[in-house]
Amino acid sequence: DYYASRGLGDVYKRQAKNKRFKKINIDNSGLGAARNRGVSEAEGDYLIFLDSDDILDIELLNKLNQQDADADVIVYDYINFEGTKNNILKKNYFPENMVNYGVVAWNKAYKKSFWDKNVFLFPVGIKYEDTPLVHIIMGLSTKNVKMIGKSGYYYRQNRKNSIINEASEGDILMRFNALKIMNESIKIYH
Repeated sequence: DYYASRGLGDVYKRQAKNKRFKKINIDNSGLGAARNRGVSEAEGDYLIFLDSDDILDIELLNKLNQQDADADVIVYDYINFEGTKNNILKKNYFPENMVNYGVVAWNKAYKKSFWDKNVFLFPVGIKYEDTPLVHIIMGLSTKNVKMIGKSGYYYRQNRKNSIINEASEGDILMRFNALKIMNESIKIYH
């Protein structure tokens, strides 16, 4: 079973009655807090993260169920789109050698037991909360795999009021802050 920890976008709308999915409402406290809460409530074998304005093809979940059950992390490709998922802007493919896996949390499935064993937590109250944690996770993973032949995750671009579109002069400082947190996390996780 796979659970998204922040919003279920189109999947939730289609699967509202499916007992494998659980909608969680919390006060607006940022992505890190929302994702941490979702992880704490998840009951499945693997975790996935789906941003509320993106689209997850249900076939991706079926494909994930066919992957190696021992993998700590499964990385999958994704597609950037604007408006509807048919308006593709870019396809993002990651090589099988795992040198490049994407710095985002949402193009991966994470084994829940691996996550819990390492007590991973997203930083709270910052933008780019993926950056500090994803590199740590991939570094600690002893078995990560690249899923072959299916993207299925559609990353929405240029949406009005999107966090990513709120870039400002301070944006570069926020990115540096995320890297500083990552450096501190490297010390914690050795």
